[in-house]
Amino acid sequence: MKRAYLFLILLIFSGDLFPRDSELQRKIEDILRAVPSGTKYGVFIYNPLTRDTIYAKNETEIIKPASNEKLFTTGAALALMGGDFKVSTKLFTDDPDISDGVINGNLYLKGFGNSLFTDRDIDSLVYVLRSLGIHNVTGSVIGDDSYFDDIYHRKDWILEEMSSVPLPPISAIVVNRNKVQFSLSASSKVGGIINVSTSPGCSLIRIRVNAKTTRSRSTVSISQHYSSDSYEFVINGGLRRNSHMIWYSSEIENPPLFAAYLLQDRLIKAGITVMKHPSAGITPQVTKELGERFVTLRNLTKVINKPSDNFLAECLFKTVGAYYSHSQGNSFYATQAITSYLNDNEINNTGLSLVDGSGLSHYNQVTVSAIVQLLEKIYLDNNVYPDYLNSLSIAGVDGTLRGRMIGTFAENNFHGKTGTLNGVIALSGYLSLKSREDLIVSIIFEYNQGSPYKYRSLQDRIIETLVEL
Repeated sequence: MKRAYLFLILLIFSGDLFPRDSELQRKIEDILRAVPSGTKYGVFIYNPLTRDTIYAKNETEIIKPASNEKLFTTGAALALMGGDFKVSTKLFTDDPDISDGVINGNLYLKGFGNSLFTDRDIDSLVYVLRSLGIHNVTGSVIGDDSYFDDIYHRKDWILEEMSSVPLPPISAIVVNRNKVQFSLSASSKVGGIINVSTSPGCSLIRIRVNAKTTRSRSTVSISQHYSSDSYEFVINGGLRRNSHMIWYSSEIENPPLFAAYLLQDRLIKAGITVMKHPSAGITPQVTKELGERFVTLRNLTKVINKPSDNFLAECLFKTVGAYYSHSQGNSFYATQAITSYLNDNEINNTGLSLVDGSGLSHYNQVTVSAIVQLLEKIYLDNNVYPDYLNSLSIAGVDGTLRGRMIGTFAENNFHGKTGTLNGVIALSGYLSLKSREDLIVSIIFEYNQGSPYKYRSLQDRIIETLVEL
């Protein structure tokens, strides 16, 4: 997409770019005739260099974006914070002098929205401590997630939230996506207790196994009971003898405490003594940083947009709010940050409602015009566009567009973001034509009849029609 080289040529010859505009519009109208009556939809196709509207239909009508909401979350994040921004988890101590190998005080593991942090990263931080010669901690290991508010679930900040898609706790400190994985297998004898292992293993977790090996087909259920110093998982039901190993996952409802226990367990395993019990708390203002694990924002947006990861998007949403407000990250500040970015860049947000970072909520409201304006602004911003473009799925190649538009010129030439919600199918992105020009496309259907495949097919047909230009 060589925008600079094309700009002057496009301006001079803009009258010849689409000599068959009326024919193109007729073809798109023919495709849209298949849309059932009563379906709400918006279509906007735009050339960002010539500023020509190629096609527009209901472009200012309010509509649900589904995961096209992530275009606002990641776009504003990259514009405000930059692709090099480090989304991190850090290790601190309140002991200013650790040269004796003893931490006379506490260790603090503080999260700053790094939703990709894992127990392997904890092992890396333990290695840092060992390389510093640390062999004893006289205080506690404390998990700190105060960079965000403690409202962990979307239903608690979105009034009467209708989305049925569950997410793990959305917290500033995250380990393994705030989940524990269970692997279950039958024992060799009928009536024997089934075999259970967890990942990651953690001394905070207690497991009570009531499930037994059976002759006939059975099911397993896992319930969770939480107290201030332990999680008990109770496993009931049964597994048929000789059945395959199965896996379950369960959310951890106290992420900072879970992280603190995990770190202490790994410290002890590495031969570092910790004198007091782990806890959740807040890092003091005066501390010494001992280590950090981070992901750059450009890499984080890739794993948000390409697979359309809702959990990571919600964590980034609050990170944007914290960065913007210089305060605790929450949904209010996140919405303010994105709205401010839209206003500052003269993107019409009349009627828009951005209540989460992922697009799961049915209370999100946008227009395809606002999406196109957002994509146009980013397209013309060389500091943002490369990272943004690289975060999007490529038709026929990867992400949620891997299986679409294969065998057409749009394959490998359309970079976009899909969106799927009950009754909503969305697609927006950048299309490179054979003429080496670029178009911005946004097509959203809000429907109450027909299958999602029907509407995806209509989107693909419109894009495939455009590439014939």
